[in-house]
This record gives sequence, structure tokens and C-alpha cells, in this order.
Amino acid sequence: MLLVITAAQLVGMGVEVFWAWLSYVPFFAEVDPRPIPAYDFFWPSLALVGGLAAILAGWVVIIRAVSLAWPARSDRSRRDAP
Repeated sequence: MLLVITAAQLVGMGVEVFWAWLSYVPFFAEVDPRPIPAYDFFWPSLALVGGLAAILAGWVVIIRAVSLAWPARSDRSRRDAP
């Protein structure tokens, strides 16, 4: 979900900057061109990386907990296990 939200924000920022640049093109020129917004791409990118790291860490914790909770199910060396 974090990936989708961050990607949507970054795409939205890109579209706004593109339309602002397009307003300076003489063919599409506006009487009062829109100012080009200054966006900081650091925080959305940091949120994306942090969210992915949290998801991966969560899966590691879940898999580790399952392997500690049921050692007989994870032991493949015993062929006669029920």
C-alpha cells in the first residue's frame, strides 16, 4: 500500500511539473504561466524505502517465529516424522 501511495505521489508531482513546463511552451502559452513547483523527492523516496524495509523485516520475523514455534515441521532430516 505504501508503494502505491508513494508511486502515486511521485507521478502526481511529475505531472504537475510537466504541465507547468508545458505552460511556458509558446504554442500552449498562457497569459500568466504557472510557476514550476519545487518538490522534494527525498522524503517520498525515503518513505518508500522504509516501508519496503519494514515489510521485509516483518516477513523475516514471521518466518523466524514459525520456524522456532514448530521445529519438527521445519526439520527435513527426519523422514519418519508424522
